[in-house]
Amino acid sequence: MIKNYSNKANLDKKITNHYFRHIFASNLLKECKKIRIVQKALGHNDISTTHIYAQIVDEELEHAMKNLRN
Repeated sequence: MIKNYSNKANLDKKITNHYFRHIFASNLLKECKKIRIVQKALGHNDISTTHIYAQIVDEELEHAMKNLRN
């Protein structure tokens, strides 16, 4: 179903169910800022699995900080 709709939309990027899960987790972490909530939402037993999403948010913060103007 996802492949069918992404083809109809002529998307260049390959869209998968994992892609949606990743976007959900990243956005949830940005909003709530609580890694344990994201861990529970994704059903991860080990917090180290969830830390991938924290790294992404940290990279966005670093990018934003580098682009600050005085």
